[in-house]
Amino acid sequence: ILAKGRIPTTSGSGTGHAAPLEKLIQLSELPRLALASGLTPENIYMFKPYITHALVATGISDSFYTFDPVKVKDFVQAARG
Repeated sequence: ILAKGRIPTTSGSGTGHAAPLEKLIQLSELPRLALASGLTPENIYMFKPYITHALVATGISDSFYTFDPVKVKDFVQAARG
């Protein structure tokens, strides 16, 4: 049973590397699941069926310190679509 306000989170092998899809399929029985690595506007569609939350930074950034507004918009649209 998940504690209130807690969301299990998984990631890939490192920054910018998405988790293997097989791993997310295995965890999809959880009522909530966050993915915190490797998400981009181009690949979010693959992961959406298996996660309820996305933590994203490098996949929508144009540098280490700034987000790319176009990538942010594209990501949000793809995640909602």
